[in-house]
Amino acid sequence: MKMMPKGLWMAGALLAGLAMLLVAYFDSVSSVQETPAPPVAVPAVPVPPAAQPQMASTAVLLQAGQRRTVMLQNNAGTGFSWQLAEPVPEDAPVSAVLTGVEPDESNCCGFPVPVTLVVTALKPGKLTLRLIYSRPWEKDKAPAKVEIFEIEVRNSAS
Repeated sequence: MKMMPKGLWMAGALLAGLAMLLVAYFDSVSSVQETPAPPVAVPAVPVPPAAQPQMASTAVLLQAGQRRTVMLQNNAGTGFSWQLAEPVPEDAPVSAVLTGVEPDESNCCGFPVPVTLVVTALKPGKLTLRLIYSRPWEKDKAPAKVEIFEIEVRNSAS
């Protein structure tokens, strides 16, 4: 398609007018002065020392024969795992079993993997159960998390 000189002139005039409008618009936008927002005071939040693990404590009241299941989160592939800090004594009022999901290709790298703690009340008494979330080979480091369960077992209601 061949443009006529008259059409070429109109296209040039249209482009020139559009360019002038754009320059005028951007010139007016850049001349607007923004008023800076007043500073906002942010309260200081104390940062816990790196050696201090996250700690949570839970009181658990059970009747003899009752069972309680607790779900804990574990990130697969990070090396961290939940472990009982101390073995449960043979004469303890509860039994505690910690089980997890074996990582596979679908949950191997940083995905949350549920770990289950099952506490079964055997007889009346009290026990403090401590779980630690750490890398087993890092013996000299504090655990990343600590879960403490203050367990009390009472006689079952007759």
